[in-house]
Amino acid sequence: MSVLTLDGRRFAAGLVWLERAGPARTTINARKFGRPYRVHWRRQTGYAAEAGEPDGCPSLAAALHAHIDSPFWMALVEADDGRLALVKVRDGAILADGDEVFEDRAQALEAFERARPLGWALFATPGLVDGPAETIDLSALPTESDMRLASAPFARLTGKAAGLLLLVVAVAGAPALWLHHESIWALIAGPEPVVEKIEAAVAPPVAVAVDSATLIAACRRALMAHPPYLPAWKTGGVTCVARFSETTLVALRPELEGRAVLLARWRLMPGRSEVFHRRIAEEHLARWYAASVTGARAWGVVPLDPVIRESSAVSPSFLAFRREVDRRLGGPDARIEYTPPGGRSRDGVEVRISTRQPLTPLTEAIGGVPGLEILRLSRGAGGEWRLEGRRIAPVELPQARFEQPELEP
Repeated sequence: MSVLTLDGRRFAAGLVWLERAGPARTTINARKFGRPYRVHWRRQTGYAAEAGEPDGCPSLAAALHAHIDSPFWMALVEADDGRLALVKVRDGAILADGDEVFEDRAQALEAFERARPLGWALFATPGLVDGPAETIDLSALPTESDMRLASAPFARLTGKAAGLLLLVVAVAGAPALWLHHESIWALIAGPEPVVEKIEAAVAPPVAVAVDSATLIAACRRALMAHPPYLPAWKTGGVTCVARFSETTLVALRPELEGRAVLLARWRLMPGRSEVFHRRIAEEHLARWYAASVTGARAWGVVPLDPVIRESSAVSPSFLAFRREVDRRLGGPDARIEYTPPGGRSRDGVEVRISTRQPLTPLTEAIGGVPGLEILRLSRGAGGEWRLEGRRIAPVELPQARFEQPELEP
């Protein structure tokens, strides 16, 4: 932990951030970490050591958090003495280890660039980084009273002082003292804050289903705006899904979960220079919503226009469903595979359609099949489209999730 001077003003950096705690838990944490200063900021508590006399200093991470309007960002800031601070925020929360101070400039820049492809909104002080990043105006950082550090109550008590303070409860015996140590600290530090719970009116859920024609049309528009071609890279797959749920990528970009997206993957062709072609790929994928290039592999994601619609449709019988799909989509260039009735696959897919039709006529054909809900479509290396769907099955979503704002592609 350090106190940095930025544009003539002192800020505390390098704090450890945890979920917000009341007086008792704050005291326990401060003593456990050996960090006797704390700041409560929104839903979190940051803990600081004594280095640099941080009492009364605003937290740099909290100041940046108040200044930057984004739920998923990373900021690199250079202090007046040349030291650098790196702050990371995900889902509106400062990461537990996302408030770092670097003495070595090269190490700080390496940490920033290493995380660049993961989709963070990037911020830096002027002239600090080479790649794209929004500029931070240090003079505009707020220093409100609620982001200033203060001493955690009783955090410095050790040895005889702590023993004398607890003597009054020691008569209960050592076992009871240990079992009830948090209650004892609550008596010392005061009661936990009481947060008034306001009961909000809960809107009824909404029955929804995928608009299959809209999904295919949205996929086509996304591919036109973001062609999945990289020089020297082989396309490993292009997929449009109605409800994104890939665990690894959702962990990186949680705002994409449950949304319609275009996902593309690539592999570098053998014999090509990873260093040279990685730079080319990163420059190309900078226009995608989120992307990563690691070694000889790369991926990119683009959100699609919303494809979920309110629906009260009733699922047709399997025979009626199969008859309509065969009639509308069973052309000479198409292959159609069905999961037998009662044997629906784990992901709910009941029909798989392979076709070489372009997406524009395919959109019209799919829209004419009653009761068909396309869940995903993917294109293989040979240019053939594979559609996976089922008999329409509306599901209920909370009103707020159904009405969640669109993401900018």
